Amino acid sequence: MMYGMGLPILFPIAAFSFLTLYCMEKILLHYVYREPPMYDEKLNKNALSILTYAPILYLAFGYWMLSSKQLLGNELPHTWKYLDDVNIQSGHKWSEVFSGAAYESSTPSMPLLVTFWVIFTLVFFRNTLLKLWNWVPFLSVADFEIDEGLPEYFKAIDENKLKWSVFEERYAREVLNLTTQDDYCLEKYEKMRDKKSKASEAKKQKYREIKGTHSYDILANEQYQKDFQYYSPHLDDARNDFIKDDYEDESNDAIQSDFVKVMLNLAFYSENDLL
Repeated sequence: MMYGMGLPILFPIAAFSFLTLYCMEKILLHYVYREPPMYDEKLNKNALSILTYAPILYLAFGYWMLSSKQLLGNELPHTWKYLDDVNIQSGHKWSEVFSGAAYESSTPSMPLLVTFWVIFTLVFFRNTLLKLWNWVPFLSVADFEIDEGLPEYFKAIDENKLKWSVFEERYAREVLNLTTQDDYCLEKYEKMRDKKSKASEAKKQKYREIKGTHSYDILANEQYQKDFQYYSPHLDDARNDFIKDDYEDESNDAIQSDFVKVMLNLAFYSENDLL
């Protein structure tokens, strides 16, 4: 954007670079990464914040290039005839942007200069301009607060799903050496489960709860539980009663479900854990 006005070839080069980056990221995501990169909204916000200044650079350097008498001028000052003259004056000064002559010019650079000041003002004084804009009632712009009457996520999970999440994570950590949730999340699940278990039935009815699957964990979906024939540790002692195999030892029936859990969460294991 800074040199694109004078070197238009930079734009197709940049487009090709972005295409290459996109293809490489896709390949790495599908065939190389053990788990996806931890991207969040901060990356997009930072990129958009930086790109806000790109038009300013484009217009400023574009004006300087198009108004340069050395690049686009058809006439050379008479002093340029003398090659031994070290005080050659180009007649191209940055201070001319503050003179009326720059805006009365019919050269292609004049629209860039006008647009530059408009974008410059909008970018660097946007907060002040927004406050002035909001003084007009029918033009006011504000952050919309969408209130659907829903509680926070942990309060919106029913007691059985809370128990499922707590038992799943505790069992995975203690038996399978597997951690799929951070400590903060697990603590919130446990506290809300204890709170709901002690609450009266009348108070439980006041909670607006999530219907269906409450988590991105694939095994939280009942349909996948049936497809994988998975039985959760939250079933307590009844878990082994649901699982039947041909071995006489009935104490290890849960291995079938444990194997499903491990296979679906291989990305959370390190190489040393697997060895």
